[in-house]
Amino acid sequence: MDQFPTQGVNNPGAQPSRDFSGLKPPESMTSGIPRPTPGQSPLKFPSANTNPQVPGAVPGAPVGPGQDIKPRSSFSTFILIGILLVILIAAILVFISWKGWVSLGGIEKLWGGGKATPTPGVSIILETTTPTPESFDAQRKRDLATLQSTLKKYFADNSKYPEAQVEIKTSDFSSVLAQALVPAYISALPDDPLAPKYFYGYQSDGKTFQLTCVLEDTTDTSGVLHGNINVYTVTETSGE
Repeated sequence: MDQFPTQGVNNPGAQPSRDFSGLKPPESMTSGIPRPTPGQSPLKFPSANTNPQVPGAVPGAPVGPGQDIKPRSSFSTFILIGILLVILIAAILVFISWKGWVSLGGIEKLWGGGKATPTPGVSIILETTTPTPESFDAQRKRDLATLQSTLKKYFADNSKYPEAQVEIKTSDFSSVLAQALVPAYISALPDDPLAPKYFYGYQSDGKTFQLTCVLEDTTDTSGVLHGNINVYTVTETSGE
């Protein structure tokens, strides 16, 4: 009886004491899994039989090897198609305008397209009158009449004509006639249209004057023939 403990004998209601000093706690089933830090949501484990949200994938189907799981944007595809359509339409318009089938408001001229619009020709016909001896003679008579009127105005102010004892040319700007009449009575003295071949002549003694010119038309009876030269003369006496 001495070989058995008497603990239970002496205290029938007491449990026998055991030594647990050599025992180790069992390993946790979650060992090797990182524990979430404070504030971090717990880990979620995807179901082995579910498929990520892949366009065109059947829900619950497993992901096959090499399957692209990146979502494709349909909006960028529509933009690319729209750009290609715009380029195609622009190319067609350029071609038909270049062929001259349609006009784009003159823009086709930038690339040399379109049909050339004929520019209405403007014909300008200049009616030129070929000078004739008669027309030159008419001008000579008008010039001498102008000089006559100017000399009469000078006489009215000075009671005499510019004196020139020998005949002088009206083309001589340094003559007494030019000094007396220009510019007070006339801006410039007229000259023969065929100068220097012909000229206007002036001669005066102060009381009378004589203006002369040569008419090309030898049949003009207003002049006086001196051989083959028809001389036209304008005279004035005492300003009358």
